[in-house]
Amino acid sequence: MAVQLSLAGLDLPRVPVPVVAAQSLWNFPNVRGETICANAVLVGTAGEALVDSLLMRHGLLPMPVPGNLASDRLVYTPGGLARIQVKTCGTPRDGGYTFSIGKGYRNGPGGVRAYDVDAFDILALVCLADDAVLFTHEMRSDLRIPTRAIPGLRADPRASLEEALIGIGIDLTADASDVAAPRAA
Repeated sequence: MAVQLSLAGLDLPRVPVPVVAAQSLWNFPNVRGETICANAVLVGTAGEALVDSLLMRHGLLPMPVPGNLASDRLVYTPGGLARIQVKTCGTPRDGGYTFSIGKGYRNGPGGVRAYDVDAFDILALVCLADDAVLFTHEMRSDLRIPTRAIPGLRADPRASLEEALIGIGIDLTADASDVAAPRAA
């Protein structure tokens, strides 16, 4: 491969350290747990992007929420507003993905704290290594998704979203009735 020689006095900027550090995720999900922890913000952002993709594929437009609020996304639907909190687990352990539902950071000044009861409406639990998302309106401090549930989540990614929306009083199935049925081949 040809290499462009640098011109005198014209040097390219160095690659920022965070970009170099993030390259340690190149072999994801086949990376050590410490690597995932060191890149937690990127892993979380990847989870949010997967949730955004799923929502948009089903005609819902997610809007990011400022970081100081309890939810990560607002989704306007014909049936009302849904506030979604996204939690991402990079890789499964002991046969499943485990989620601790809290705000803050273990070593942060306030530590990890519980969310207020009305902080958000729906949890989006992202199983990142398997590109799967479980939506739920069930609010518990710890949730686990067994790896045996992943094929079902991937086969019908809308099912848990629809169930969670119905659980908070938003039923979009009635709104979908005016969509033309697929034509027989």
